[in-house]
Amino acid sequence: MALTSPSYVERSKVRNLAPKLALLTLFAASILGLAYSVNHGNGYVAMATSRTAGIRGLWTRNPGPQRHGTERGPLVSTKGVRGKIALPKVMLGSIFSRPQASVDIQENNINNIQKWIRNQNAVEVPDCLTSLRERNKGRRICIIVNPTSGARKGLDILNSKVLPILNEGGIFKIKTLITTSRYSVPKQVQEMDLDSVDDLLVIGGDGTLSGVFIGLGEHTHKDAMSFPVGLIPCGSHNHMFKVMSGFKNVHSKITEKHLISSLLRLVEGKTERLPIPLVQSSGDKHKPFMCGLSFALLAAAFNTSEGLRWTGLRKARYYAAILWQIMKMKQYRYKVRYLPHTSREEPPKSLPTDFSSEWKTEEGPYQWFGFSPLSFGVDRENAINSKWGYMMIIEKAKSPLAIIRTILRPKLSDWETQENARLERVKAFAIEPIGETQKDWNMDGEKMKDFKQLYVHFADTEPNQATFVG
Repeated sequence: MALTSPSYVERSKVRNLAPKLALLTLFAASILGLAYSVNHGNGYVAMATSRTAGIRGLWTRNPGPQRHGTERGPLVSTKGVRGKIALPKVMLGSIFSRPQASVDIQENNINNIQKWIRNQNAVEVPDCLTSLRERNKGRRICIIVNPTSGARKGLDILNSKVLPILNEGGIFKIKTLITTSRYSVPKQVQEMDLDSVDDLLVIGGDGTLSGVFIGLGEHTHKDAMSFPVGLIPCGSHNHMFKVMSGFKNVHSKITEKHLISSLLRLVEGKTERLPIPLVQSSGDKHKPFMCGLSFALLAAAFNTSEGLRWTGLRKARYYAAILWQIMKMKQYRYKVRYLPHTSREEPPKSLPTDFSSEWKTEEGPYQWFGFSPLSFGVDRENAINSKWGYMMIIEKAKSPLAIIRTILRPKLSDWETQENARLERVKAFAIEPIGETQKDWNMDGEKMKDFKQLYVHFADTEPNQATFVG
């Protein structure tokens, strides 16, 4: 997809902004490096954002029926759920806890595929791919590519890795859908003929994946919400992929081996079932989200960074924008009502008009307020819980460094060890701004319309009411 060159005015903006942004980024790196060294001594320096969300559940594998020769048994919840459930199947390239022998075999397979990918003319196709050809016979996949995601390498990954591995694994019936803009994904997915494909594969970032599931949630197909979706990460943060792959540090870099592992698992047809968080704005429909919601400081930072997207910078614009907002030390006030995860009360499907005594109420002020449906920095099986998430709060911090030290933590659980920070485990919550407090908010890193009131809860287990994110 051709990209137009910036106008003279835009180029002038770049020239004027570049020195300031460079100095700000350098300053941010210095402060972040100092804070990280204080906390960890060494390691990868990066900034945690509200992309600390995801989905929770506990599964046991059900053999289930085969489709097109592919073993794809659904996973059924065995914790806290009565009766049959139908939750989304998401084929993410996660590395599961296995016996050491199985781990060694999988690692060997990934190494063999990597050698073959790098020199396809001189190296034989690995048996771990050719042995899957018969079982994948007739399997149909639609690949959704966001060519502008992250470092804009989506099309290169498609041609250099995805198509060769799928083809050698016996998958030839492939359609490709190129997204036309960041905001076109839901509509493009909503208009797809899902009867003509068996799986969707997303090549993009967290926002692209979120858009796919918003589109599926609005699709007329009766099984749209349970449609299998795979992910090959190439976004700016790829937080969901890291969490579902069990990264111990969510700031770590995704390597070529991680991409190959994800593709191998997809060719093998492995799936997961995941409960989905929903958000409802005043007078609007429920929307699924994937990584999380952000308000206060982080929402302001995301909005600032979105204004710098045209610069072509990736993580640097996030870090600079977040640091800029932290230095302001601004306070935000919201009226927040939440239902603790220990409550026996089931949250309503829409914003309640009356709140029982089980609900707690607070009004801040806050410096940082976000919601994460999934823990990060832990093994995948420990990251996922059933139908509850975390309100992530920083309040009464006395200096910018105190905020930085908290958000740089590689594990969500570390927040509870930080002064002026806390986690509240909730089944649902409602939030509304007080006075002139900033009404901006972000969902999965994308700016949303100003809100008067939001209600967040998890989808129930009925097939026609659950919305899917992967």
